[in-house]
Amino acid sequence: MSRKLLRIVLIALMLMVILTGCSDVYIYKGENENWTGEYRVIVTEEYKKKDDVVRYESNSEDAFNVTYKHKLSDLASVKKIEITYETKKTSGKLTQEFTDTPPKDRTFSMGGGSSGATLKKEDDTVKVTINIDGKIETFDLILE
Repeated sequence: MSRKLLRIVLIALMLMVILTGCSDVYIYKGENENWTGEYRVIVTEEYKKKDDVVRYESNSEDAFNVTYKHKLSDLASVKKIEITYETKKTSGKLTQEFTDTPPKDRTFSMGGGSSGATLKKEDDTVKVTINIDGKIETFDLILE
């Protein structure tokens, strides 16, 4: 192979690497006496070329869930559950009221996505707060 052709192939390979993206998955887990929790974040980073300019883009999708460890019937008298999670960069809140019927599941979930997200650092923790009819429990999720 000639040097010129080799150079073209190498440049093309480098551009393919630069212009493609990569994804990282971060999974945080934790529990207390009554609950287990998981926060999963998928961060996608891409370099895209537009109008001869290479631009960096970052997006994330997250899913958060907590599961009650005991029998569902233990939640039968619950009127309101408020679940929040908080990191250094983001937070989420789920509120459900059960005025007519009790909870039908022991797992409560929420999720979403955003642009311009930053990578989660290994020393970050996710603080979980669960408020059931005024009784508050907290625990932390840590990166696996």
